Amino acid sequence: MNRQPSIRRNASLEKANRLLLAFAEATPELGVMDLARRVGLNKSTVSRFVATMLELGLLERVDHGRKYRLGLRVFELGSLAARHRPLYAQAEPAVEKLAAQLRETVTLAVLLGSDLVFLHKADRGVDGASAALGRRYPAHCSASGKALLGLLPAAERAEYLGSRLARRTESSIVVPRVLERELAVSAEQGFAVDHQEFMVGVRSIAVPIHDRSGAAVAAIGVSGAARRITPANVPAIVAPLQRVAAEVSRRLGHRPLVRVRPPAMLSDATAVG
Repeated sequence: MNRQPSIRRNASLEKANRLLLAFAEATPELGVMDLARRVGLNKSTVSRFVATMLELGLLERVDHGRKYRLGLRVFELGSLAARHRPLYAQAEPAVEKLAAQLRETVTLAVLLGSDLVFLHKADRGVDGASAALGRRYPAHCSASGKALLGLLPAAERAEYLGSRLARRTESSIVVPRVLERELAVSAEQGFAVDHQEFMVGVRSIAVPIHDRSGAAVAAIGVSGAARRITPANVPAIVAPLQRVAAEVSRRLGHRPLVRVRPPAMLSDATAVG
């Protein structure tokens, strides 16, 4: 059988990609030498790439030209990618409507690798969680992350539980066996809650959104001050959340299985011979 030739990778594109990925939350501004060390390229090569990326708007000069940061062109492309995903198109109006209804902050989030990334946020609460769009967060610290982690295939969930569990607040769950129980409960009840695990003073509730295949592809969550969103009123928020998530899932082609109860056995008295 003839094998198709493998696709040749473009070395220049790979280098440019490595340079872009060198910028992170902890290192938003980098000089040429910093970039060279991080990506393993020599200074002259990095300088040439940086000059071209400046012209393209992918990078910007800061610190009087001594350092660089990601340019707004990167933000523009990322926003365009998010807005034109079917998930975003179907969920964004629902997020805005639910935020207006509940007068709290409502978010749309997805898993990116093992991290949680917020794609959209509608702020209606005065003191909702400060989740930055496009930034990576430890998934287990948020209701949205727990709603999605609980529905991962067993092997992927075990891999996550075996990794180092970061802590965002003193309430964050960082013990694997405790988190495992929490994820099992979330999966069983169909929603997840974080009790000030993502941000002190804020409680969040989230439910998963499913696609045509049945996979949980995103989570829609409500966040607000813990003094308003109390354990007692969680059910009142879960109900509209689940209605919205079910509608978005339906628009993505999800058709939940309907459990049919088996017919009762006919007794001798009621059987018709």
